[in-house]
Amino acid sequence: MSAVFRHLWIAALTAVCGVHARATQPIDIVFDLDWTLFSTIPADQKLTNLTGVTTVNGIRYRLADGVVETLNLLRRFPHVRISVFSGGESTRNETLLRSVILDPKGPLTAYDILYEKLSFTDLSATDPLPDLGRPLKFSERWRKNLEPRFPNLSRTILIEDSRAFATSGQERNLYWVGPTYDFFETYADVDRARKAAIDSTYIPPSFEAWEIERHRIPTTGLLLEDAIQADLDPDSVARPWVERVQEIEAQVPRSKRLVHWKTRLPLLQGRCDAYVQQRAP
Repeated sequence: MSAVFRHLWIAALTAVCGVHARATQPIDIVFDLDWTLFSTIPADQKLTNLTGVTTVNGIRYRLADGVVETLNLLRRFPHVRISVFSGGESTRNETLLRSVILDPKGPLTAYDILYEKLSFTDLSATDPLPDLGRPLKFSERWRKNLEPRFPNLSRTILIEDSRAFATSGQERNLYWVGPTYDFFETYADVDRARKAAIDSTYIPPSFEAWEIERHRIPTTGLLLEDAIQADLDPDSVARPWVERVQEIEAQVPRSKRLVHWKTRLPLLQGRCDAYVQQRAP
């Protein structure tokens, strides 16, 4: 074997092994629950379609659009671990997660596939507590510290509706899904609610805001899939996986994400159905 050929062969082998090493290193995707995987339905709102609606302790929750497809999409990758970190009580969280059926033949639920199931007792108190001259919000008193359960922060992302939950030094590990609102079945419901509301904080301000928010999970899932595929690309340079997420996030402004990934959304259901059928005994 000539010296040149040997060097080329070693270089190629090193590249392949580098990609293989990356592929075997876990990627941890950690989802929040409230206003991320689920939306709260106002008590006085009537729904014509109760699909995805679960009541826990008298509060109605509606599964966000595309959650089943997105979880099935991500669990196709053997090295991707899916977890939940919610500030809710563990029993409430379990009830919500068991209501998410990923494969009806099993039945397999979201609860069954989770690597970690973190709840209120896993939160860290904000230290020091800020003195804002008013009662502190929940997100101002508590933080979601990922490091105790996910020590490789370079390959861990927290999917959240609130940036405030990021622990100091872990800001880049939080992916913000954007503004979130109470669930409204149609935009006509949004119009009616806005006219009647005294406080419109959780009412979408426009049709575009309502539509983008309704698709927050599947567009996030497709972004994460692109980052996972880029990490597996043998021609890609090794780098922290969270940087790949940030790079794609920067390339597509939040207001443009629905348009950017809309052509792939109709294919998402079919791809996930095929995966579930392939996994069926």
